[in-house]
Amino acid sequence: MFKNNNITENQINSLLLAAAVVELFPKALLVEGQGTGACFFCDIVFPFDFEPHLLGVIEDRMRMIHKEDRVLKSLEMTPSNAALWMQHQKQYLIAEKLKKTSSSLVTMGQIGEFATWVSHLHLPKNRTAFTAKLKESFIVCSSIPGLVRIVGVANSSYKQKRLFWQEHNHLQLICDMQLFMPLENQKGWVWLPKAEAMKELLINYWKKESFKENVEFITSPYLPATINSLNPVSAYHKQVFQNSQKKMNKLAELTWVLNPDSSDMQQGLFQPFCYLTDSTHLFCLKENLLKQCISSLQFILKIPKILGFEFEIILRSSHSKIREKSDMRLSIMQMALKELQLDYRIEKKGHSDFIERIEIHIADSLKRMWCGPFLSILKSDQEAILLRSMFGNLERMLGLLVEQTGGKLPFWLTNENIRIIVVNSESRVYAEAVCSQLSQKGIKVLMNYQYSVSLAQRFYEAIKARISYIVLIGEKERLTNTLTLHESGLNQEQGITLDALFTRIQMATGGKNSESENQ
Repeated sequence: MFKNNNITENQINSLLLAAAVVELFPKALLVEGQGTGACFFCDIVFPFDFEPHLLGVIEDRMRMIHKEDRVLKSLEMTPSNAALWMQHQKQYLIAEKLKKTSSSLVTMGQIGEFATWVSHLHLPKNRTAFTAKLKESFIVCSSIPGLVRIVGVANSSYKQKRLFWQEHNHLQLICDMQLFMPLENQKGWVWLPKAEAMKELLINYWKKESFKENVEFITSPYLPATINSLNPVSAYHKQVFQNSQKKMNKLAELTWVLNPDSSDMQQGLFQPFCYLTDSTHLFCLKENLLKQCISSLQFILKIPKILGFEFEIILRSSHSKIREKSDMRLSIMQMALKELQLDYRIEKKGHSDFIERIEIHIADSLKRMWCGPFLSILKSDQEAILLRSMFGNLERMLGLLVEQTGGKLPFWLTNENIRIIVVNSESRVYAEAVCSQLSQKGIKVLMNYQYSVSLAQRFYEAIKARISYIVLIGEKERLTNTLTLHESGLNQEQGITLDALFTRIQMATGGKNSESENQ
């Protein structure tokens, strides 16, 4: 993970960026800003078409504000008071978000007369040098008109290739790849067929791994839970456990959860209006609780490891039993973490529904950390109850995967590994023979016969959809018994034989075409 001084530096840079934008363009509306260990950014709605050359102007104003040594403050306020302050500053979008937040207190960052809502703000002990360098500006999503993201780094810290954040922005990628579609009322995201196929693969994997532990699946009456309380599902599962003739002590189901933290579409799949989650309740004797915690912790770590996420483990508690790691009197979950030799960070902020909770926090392309899989010990007067989730928020999980890979998804998780673009009707028979041989190897292939659409347009659509391998077959390929291959992420085409393509795919995937083989 990144050093704290990098995070502090970028938090201040994010505040400087917001202040500079508002001073230069008073009608600009701030949406969100944050500094992470990798970078700082601001999402802004400008009253005009933003041009990249303005980055230099904004950076100069940031430098001027820093040079003036304006007073820097971090203030805690109630959301209602903070919203009134933002309305007074004519930052109406921030004010609306503050009115909807479920937090009892929020942090406001202030520099001189300017202030805005920040997620965190650690003030340095001493005045620091100006380090900000603005790197990119881009439209966050074509379905959200006018929303621009400006990203910068500290001169001395994080180096990233040009246009990295734009190319890894999941909001645009999920539309380009035809995975999700935003609803017109901006209340959620529709799962399109390609995302639906991914969802089925992930759910089937969850079920398969659960069956290995003799988990039984049920469906409770429809009652949407909220992110702050899974009581409806927990209550149903407890009733089934207590009243069933056969003691079903491991119960699982898929549940839709309403998300009170969803205030707009700008967060995309990270904070959807509602999302799908897996909920598994394990009822056990208290003397078996440690053993169940260890096996469940291994269970929730499967997906982050298979998908190669950058993640950290957070331990939360609603009581004072969590000790420092060096203390001999460890809590149940601390003992489980120690047994598996896992590093973790303690956050004392708990919740009334659980005693202890382990959360897997996953990084997005900006290095913001988002809660994913979790394991909780629920409060109970009788038997011990564990609640675990392999995905946490399934929409968020896919959004994080798209950002991490830049759209180049794992081979086993896509329903289209190769797209064959057939140039003309004379080449169709040869193309179908190639398709058949690829399919026999377990490779998922789609053929494009749209001769009425230009070759350039068909090729562009395949690139935009982030297809791993694009194969062109025309007269030259038919006569030479070869293929013309374009591999995702490489700006070149090459002639290749079918056997050579098989070899390349085997090398790229390690010969593993399913999630079970990728463990």
